Order: sequence, then C-alpha cells, then structure tokens
Amino acid sequence: NFSLLWVADVGYISVAWMLSLGMSAAIYKKGHITIEFIRDKLPKNVKKVLEIVLTLIIIAFFISLIFSGWKTAIMKM
Repeated sequence: NFSLLWVADVGYISVAWMLSLGMSAAIYKKGHITIEFIRDKLPKNVKKVLEIVLTLIIIAFFISLIFSGWKTAIMKM
C-alpha cells in the first residue's frame, strides 16, 4: 500500500506540456481550425492582413494564458 505522492502532479504537468507542444505545432503548420469558404473569397492582400491580425490575436491569447497561469501559480504558493 505504498504510492508516490508526486505521480499525479507529473501526469498533470505532462498533459499541460503535450497540449502546449501540440498547439505550437498546429500554429507552425497552420493546422488550426479556419473557415475556408469565407477566407477563399477575399482578395489576396486582405488575406495577408487577416492572417497577420489573427496571428496577433493568437499571440495575445497565449500571453494572457501565461500571465494568468503565472498569477495563479504565485497565489497557490
């Protein structure tokens, strides 16, 4: 009846890392979900601007996740 106390924590951290790596790979390969039928009807220069704006929104979202996660971690200490 002996169990290691840290095994669950390692599992949680491993899942978080795998999700982060998967999201990074999806963004790098442009594999995230898009609504193609709207995007395909736009002119080429508008597509580029839209891609830049969406990338900036994604970056802002991840930065907010980092800060809120950091804040939560500090509060739990």
